[in-house]
This record gives sequence, structure tokens and C-alpha cells, in this order.
Amino acid sequence: MSIGVSRTVLLLAMAICFVEAARVPHNDPGTVATAVMGIVLLRRLLVISPQPIPPIASGCVLAAAAVAGDQGLININRPIWIALIVVAGAVFGLWERIQRLWTDRESS
Repeated sequence: MSIGVSRTVLLLAMAICFVEAARVPHNDPGTVATAVMGIVLLRRLLVISPQPIPPIASGCVLAAAAVAGDQGLININRPIWIALIVVAGAVFGLWERIQRLWTDRESS
């Protein structure tokens, strides 16, 4: 049984989120957000069907933003990061619906 590149990338992002959540002090609210991101990545990882590239990439962007925010490398409260997180979250969570809307428009 071979593990695809997409599953490996999701597994790596999930592991980074869980390690970061365990390493950061527990009184930090970002710890909970990072742990939840790891759980969401785990859910996407456990889906049996092949995963498209946009949700995988946006999941990695979300994980990177969560870890960078926990480390203090970026200020997540700036408008540019908020917009990036909203767009990446929409692509990660709603990609199947977005893709269905595109295919419905092309067929009409």
C-alpha cells in the first residue's frame, strides 16, 4: 500500500500542528486553534477518496499560519493575514462545493 504525496503532506502538516500545540504554553489561546487545525487536517487525511491539490495547499497554508502565529513570527490580526486565512479556510472546507458550482456553470 503506497501513501500518496498528498497524504504525506497532510500528515506532515497535522503532525506539525500537534507538536506545536503540545510545545506552546497551555494558557495561550492559539494552542487550541492549532490543535483544532490538526484535527481538521486529520479528518481530511482520513478521507478515502483522492484529495485535490487546492484543499491540501490551503490546509498547509492554514497550518503554517497557525504555527507562525503561535511562534510570534506574524501578527495574525493584520488584515492581510485575516484575508488569507478566510480564503484558505473557504477553499479547504468548501472545495467540493466550489468545484461543483464550476462544473454546473460549464455544463449549462
